[in-house]
Parts: sequence; structure tokens; C-alpha cells
Amino acid sequence: MGASAAPAAVGAPFGYVTDFAGEGQAARIVYRTGNGHLQELVVGRTGYWSTANLTTLIGAPAAAPGAPVHGYATAFPGQGSVGRVVYRTTSGSIHELAVRPSGWTSTSLSGATGAPGGSAAPTAFVTDLAGHGPGARVLYPNGTGQVIEIAGGR
Repeated sequence: MGASAAPAAVGAPFGYVTDFAGEGQAARIVYRTGNGHLQELVVGRTGYWSTANLTTLIGAPAAAPGAPVHGYATAFPGQGSVGRVVYRTTSGSIHELAVRPSGWTSTSLSGATGAPGGSAAPTAFVTDLAGHGPGARVLYPNGTGQVIEIAGGR
């Protein structure tokens, strides 16, 4: 396996697949550690697992205690394949980590859109609705139980 040095998971891990040009498919597993850091395990065409602390790697905020993470991939025209991980931070902000062949980035979706913080973990999916085109949708409940949607893409 090769990633035996990875820290222990707290809560359920989440798996998804990316398919970057020139690199092929990679299986990615993300999870929260005891200190709220996000850890990634990844295996690609080499067949060897590697591990990275994404929180430390890119200076992302820690995940809220008990908050699961959600990973998914998009491939919008002009953007290519992007792996995305969404989660709720200790401040309640909804945050996204995104990976492209050039590396990882970190964005507060709540801050970038003015959306309220969350009271539970977000989930995400991709749509291609008639008249709207392709888009990523992140859903989560706010403090009063309303379901908030942050949508983007194209």
C-alpha cells in the first residue's frame, strides 16, 4: 500500500476519482484527523499510495469537530478536470480545496459568495441542466435549518 505513515482517521473517509490529462485516473481518499486537518491518500497509475496533509500543505483552515468531508470531481469546458473537497471549518464557513495538475488551492465558498456559514457538513454534486449548462452545486444547512446552495462552474 505505501501510505502506512498516514495519521488515523476521525469519522468516515470519502473517496472520489480524478482524471487529469497526461496523468490518467487517480483514486483519492480524503478524511479528517483528530486535530481537524484534512488528509489525502491517493493512488494513480504507479499503483503506489501517497499521503499528504492538505491543511498544512496549502494553509487551509481546520475542519469542524465531527464534520465529515465530501470529495467530487468536475470537468467544465475551459477548466479541465478538477478534484474538489468541501467541508465546514471550525468557524462554520463552508470551504473548498481544489486540485488541478498544477496543485491545490483553498477557497472559502461562504466568504467568496456572501453565503451564511453552515451548521452541518456540506455535500456537493454536478449538474448539466438545460438552459443553465454544467455547474457544481454545494448544499448545506445554515443555523436556522434552511438549506443553502452555492452554485458555480461553467
